[in-house]
Amino acid sequence: MNRYKAKKTNNASSGKNYRLLPVLFVLCIIPLMMRLRIYNPGLSQFAWFPDDNQAFDIFLYCKGVLLVLTAVVMALILGVTLYRGRKEHDSLARIKQAKWLIPLVGFALLALLSTLFSKYRSYGFHGIYEQFESIWVVLSYCMVTVYTYYFVKTQKDFEVIQKGLFVLLLVLGVLGLTQMTGHDFWESALGKSLYIPTRYASLKDQLSFTFSGSGHLQVYLTFYNPNYVGVFGVLFVPISIMLCVGHRERKKKAAWAITSLLVLLCALGSGSRAFLLSFAVTAFFGILIYIRKRTRQIPLLLAGVLAVLIVGGIYMHAAGIHLLSYLRNGLVPEKNEYQVEDFQVEEDHVTLKYSGKNLSMRCEEGEDGSLSFQAWEEDGTELPFTIREDGSIRFDDERFSDVTVHSYNGSEPYTYVGEAVVDGHRYGFAKGEVGYTYLNYAYKVDTMQKAETAVFTDYDSFFDYRGYLWARSIPLLKNYLILGAGADTFSVVFPQNDYVARINAGFQDQLITKPHSLYLQYGIQYGVPGLLCFLAFVGIYVIQTLRLCFKSDFRDVYSCSALGILLGVFGYAIMGIANDSCVALAPLAWLVLGLGFALNVFLENTGKK
Repeated sequence: MNRYKAKKTNNASSGKNYRLLPVLFVLCIIPLMMRLRIYNPGLSQFAWFPDDNQAFDIFLYCKGVLLVLTAVVMALILGVTLYRGRKEHDSLARIKQAKWLIPLVGFALLALLSTLFSKYRSYGFHGIYEQFESIWVVLSYCMVTVYTYYFVKTQKDFEVIQKGLFVLLLVLGVLGLTQMTGHDFWESALGKSLYIPTRYASLKDQLSFTFSGSGHLQVYLTFYNPNYVGVFGVLFVPISIMLCVGHRERKKKAAWAITSLLVLLCALGSGSRAFLLSFAVTAFFGILIYIRKRTRQIPLLLAGVLAVLIVGGIYMHAAGIHLLSYLRNGLVPEKNEYQVEDFQVEEDHVTLKYSGKNLSMRCEEGEDGSLSFQAWEEDGTELPFTIREDGSIRFDDERFSDVTVHSYNGSEPYTYVGEAVVDGHRYGFAKGEVGYTYLNYAYKVDTMQKAETAVFTDYDSFFDYRGYLWARSIPLLKNYLILGAGADTFSVVFPQNDYVARINAGFQDQLITKPHSLYLQYGIQYGVPGLLCFLAFVGIYVIQTLRLCFKSDFRDVYSCSALGILLGVFGYAIMGIANDSCVALAPLAWLVLGLGFALNVFLENTGKK
């Protein structure tokens, strides 16, 4: 018996904690996974979605599947561990002292109930077009946090996680450089062979990514959209920098300095305004905390800030970006000024209201089977027009010269289809058995609706047109004061048929799948109480870690890491105002939270503050 105990102790001291493998898989493997999947979106039942039964996904679905499978393994390991140690005080003590589990469990439960009672629960359980953040994925986030917290305990455990993080940041940093310089690895033959299955080999020459093949040279890494690279940057640059500060060995300092620079460049290359603002606030906040006990480090800190500014300045100069103009264009509210004020569909005609004028039209089949078109002003004055060789209709009156009408042969029950084009925007209409109807960008009949708006009603363009999304998402919250609409249901509860406003804001042929705000997303999908539980969960971490950091002198890598994680979570929370949760990146954020809680316990127990 004694020999067995000695052997067990030796294995523990050797640091072979195999239960960290699932954590490393979530940290190092899942973020890098990309795999082409062709699927049926299952949204053709809605008038605002095209009758298209084929869509492509490369970045999201595979990550979600792997995450859920990993979370199942984590749940089994954790369950077995707790069961075997149920009679030991220490095995449950770690769980009992985690008061933050109460709001976390509340969030998970409310998310699950919202999905179970959702009108659109099928999307909640299987994931939706361009999102794939099903309830199973959301519950997996929670499991990743709990599992990381429970099994990352010792100094050796933290060292293993650090090494895993270093590898991830280095790989993504190098990948980002290829995208920034116009030599995107994912566009190469080798890159395509990694994410395109053999059965789709014929698509290799047809597939390209918007941000790498269009001349934008924006960094998107493996995160689907450059916006998420900005979120990635604000989450991990502070952690990487503080690991550089905390290590005493020059080699490790240099290694973490390099990764910090690479991730910073990737975040800058994403073009995210939100990153610049969040990182500036986070850095200021972090410096204030750090210099309380390390005043002698002020010159070094100033040198570091100067280095960051120089790197950022060089990049922006090379990219031709004027910082103040770049920020002002997105952040200074500008009131809506649209030519088109409304498009009304009546029983026997349609009316286009624009630039203070009313233009009514009728387009239908004449008695001889040919096109019969009429147009008149608000006072009934008929407007003369000319049908050109290409079939387009142009008005002779100069006041309406910027309006072009096209007509097409339709199909039963719509013999003729009309299309008014003004200011580059299209407004389709057709006459059927019950009169005129609106024909949307998908060439499907739909009823037009003016959505309820709030706060940003007249400022659609604010923060890269998030004003439009937020103005129509905020009023939805009152519908979900107890339970939300369900996981992955934002697309189907958002007023997609608010066509005039949608077209004016530039979303004519784009499906709106997210509110570009994590808090609006959670509040609508999981209910306001679910959102409050999430905020309480994050808030407990921030308060808990702040208390530790205010006591710390930051003379070791662990206390520095605690500050780095706090700043990363703080930056992530700020970025959540303008960016939503995505399965491509969110698992890393939830893992970092679990790691942060674990590190706080380690610091309390070891006295390294």
